[in-house]
Amino acid sequence: MASIFMTEDITFAVNVKGLEAMRAASMIAEENGIAEMTLDEINAEIAEARHEDLHQR
Repeated sequence: MASIFMTEDITFAVNVKGLEAMRAASMIAEENGIAEMTLDEINAEIAEARHEDLHQR
């Protein structure tokens, strides 16, 4: 089910399950102390994990 939201310029639908999933992810991030990470920090973590995965094979 989608909810419709209107702003001055844009009308958009938000999937309720998707919104609930984002809220849950935010709570998990907060509990693990990573909620304040910047996009650059997140991308660096992903790159490091991929690098380690390639070298473990």
